[in-house]
Amino acid sequence: MAATVTFDSTCIYDLQSVDQHDWNKVIGLGFVGSKNQDLGSAPHQVDGARVAWRWNPETQKIDLGCYAYVDGQRTAFKVGETSINQPTRLSIKIDYGRKEYRVMDGEPVRFNHNKKFAYKTGLYFGGNQPAPHTIRVRIKY
Repeated sequence: MAATVTFDSTCIYDLQSVDQHDWNKVIGLGFVGSKNQDLGSAPHQVDGARVAWRWNPETQKIDLGCYAYVDGQRTAFKVGETSINQPTRLSIKIDYGRKEYRVMDGEPVRFNHNKKFAYKTGLYFGGNQPAPHTIRVRIKY
């Protein structure tokens, strides 16, 4: 899965709390199909991979990250950065042979499921706080 994404100036925000470091999500995949999957959990929060983003006031850039769930356990880490109004190619690769998610050029995240059906996830702000104002991101698949 890949998309070209452009974050505009509405993606600059200051939450004035530790929540500034929370990852927002931009594109991703949630896997479904396990016979023992808890129906009370969103599938992408059980097995899934997403490209995450957050405004970094120190660098004045958008941090890009891997945000993945394996068997309900979250892994998140920075994989790159981009500038405001800079079209940026984002990608998520799924290697079923190696059982790895790879978000952009970040380290692979090992998974253990055999799920072949996935759905796309989209733009989401947060964490635990709503967006401080309207956020605009151009996503071209």
